[in-house]
Amino acid sequence: MQTRKAQFYIILAVIIIVILAGLVTTVNYVSKKERPVKFYDLTENFENEVFEVIDYGVYSKENVEEQIENFTEIFLEYAKEKTPEIEIVYIYGNEGEAIVANYGYNEMGVITKRGNITVTGADKTIESGITLQIAEKKFKRRVEQKAGRFRDFIEKISNPERDICLNISNTLHCFELKGEQQFLAILRLEKEGEIYIKKAGEIS
Repeated sequence: MQTRKAQFYIILAVIIIVILAGLVTTVNYVSKKERPVKFYDLTENFENEVFEVIDYGVYSKENVEEQIENFTEIFLEYAKEKTPEIEIVYIYGNEGEAIVANYGYNEMGVITKRGNITVTGADKTIESGITLQIAEKKFKRRVEQKAGRFRDFIEKISNPERDICLNISNTLHCFELKGEQQFLAILRLEKEGEIYIKKAGEIS
């Protein structure tokens, strides 16, 4: 009888250990999310190549603002094939005038001493309604379009002065515009509840 009782407790102890081990394994699995290697590889590529584009534009006396915009759009076409959720926002300019571009999914706040503005995300989906009339009948249709089609994601700010902050999803990224021209960018990825950020330039 005692032997059977001992066997019962041994079996029960083994079951408890297996359950606890499973719980520990589950907790470790949840807490250890994989680092998005593709995202960080893409951010390094962007940072290296965009400064080459700027240097070439300055050297050849071309429109650097257009060169940056064209490069960013071509880069994002390639990057989104590997990481669809990637976003890029950047500022190019100085304390006299700066270009702010928001290649993201949400609106972004730009804060300067002269006031605040909101820049629409190029990938933000905008819904609108269209009414068509054929003969005596009216037909209503909802249409979805990307905000980037309307070019509202790029703003030119006059006299932003030195201190400027970007409010991205309620997180402030502040820096100073120094020298003749500066390029500063934030590359962002939001995936499975985690946010990953890589910065290019002097951003604090």
